[in-house]
Amino acid sequence: MKKYFNKILLVVVLGIWGGVIYKYFYNSTPNYVPNYNTLGAVSIKKWQKNDFKISIPKRDPFLGNLTINTQINNAENEKKKENLTLKNEKVKEEFKWPNMRYFGFVKNKQNENGAAALIKMNQRLHRVKEKDFLSDTYKISKIYRDSVVITFKNKSKTLKKL
Repeated sequence: MKKYFNKILLVVVLGIWGGVIYKYFYNSTPNYVPNYNTLGAVSIKKWQKNDFKISIPKRDPFLGNLTINTQINNAENEKKKENLTLKNEKVKEEFKWPNMRYFGFVKNKQNENGAAALIKMNQRLHRVKEKDFLSDTYKISKIYRDSVVITFKNKSKTLKKL
């Protein structure tokens, strides 16, 4: 039974390969050669450019600074620069201090400079010393018995004790 089945499969495989080889070498269809004289004129479509402008934002999204585009040309550009400087003045935002309260200070009797202030900012109570930073941005400049001087980017604010 097994030999009979193998012989049938061998005949089928040889028949398939024989057909493939016959089609490859003895192709009955002639090569198609187009007659260019009968086709007429062929129109070729040309691609058109898509023109668009890329607008570069004047404001740095990470630092928040306004930048002036250095590739501005001629008299129009002078006007643009003047407009930008006017806009710069308008865009400068006033810095808004966060809600901070000064609750007092604790003084170390052994060390005169060891006074620590208690300041509540953003619903958190912080114990800071002079020249420490509050939330990594606000510097504690001076601690007094009734007030604290806090600086941020050359701006200072005095918090009075409540």
